[in-house]
Amino acid sequence: AQRGRRPPPHLPGCRIVTAAPTLPFPTADRAALGVAVRSWLAAHPAGCTDWEITHGLGLPERRHGSVVKRRQEAGAIPTGQTRPSPHGGAPMTVWRLP
Repeated sequence: AQRGRRPPPHLPGCRIVTAAPTLPFPTADRAALGVAVRSWLAAHPAGCTDWEITHGLGLPERRHGSVVKRRQEAGAIPTGQTRPSPHGGAPMTVWRLP
């Protein structure tokens, strides 16, 4: 820690993660994640939201941005449908492969 800076206080209700979850591929491997996202979308022709893809692949929420980028690279297109956000936010776009 830097001099004069305190670590953030523990927030009630937050849990401290001591080990990363075991994933079916290395998280730093973009190509493997791209294949996984494309395979997930191929297996769900009606489409999925980015959140459904992230959680369907067993990834932590912090990997959501990586999933979005791999979905874009896969060329997924919007279906014109939306689904409710799991966190109560704006509706989420449903994506599918062309």
